[in-house]
Amino acid sequence: MVTLTIGDFTLKAELAVTKEQLITGLSNRDSLPHNEGLLLILPQEGRIPITMKDMRFPIDVLFFDSFFKVIDVKDLWEGEIFIPSFSWQFALETNGIPYIPTNEFARISDGPSSSSSSSLPVHAP
Repeated sequence: MVTLTIGDFTLKAELAVTKEQLITGLSNRDSLPHNEGLLLILPQEGRIPITMKDMRFPIDVLFFDSFFKVIDVKDLWEGEIFIPSFSWQFALETNGIPYIPTNEFARISDGPSSSSSSSLPVHAP
């Protein structure tokens, strides 16, 4: 798990890196705890669809570029398929987020008491 901070909003996120983890996402779960999420990590930016197959609850998805800048925020519902018109490298699946403006940058740490940055493949802005 990593800790993400975007503006005043902080949450813990599991990582989805493998092809299987990226395809599965949050599918087949009954719920998602408050202030938690799943961070999807692509090897490079691309226009990859998000499918809500086998989802049991709606989610908010924050899309980031390779610099971890927020590109877009979407509300997705069970059974929906979202095909983005933009390229993204990271996406945070969560629920109940406050308003997050685009162009905000996320900060990532390995945990709440960690002083080191995560080793995620990100570029410094």
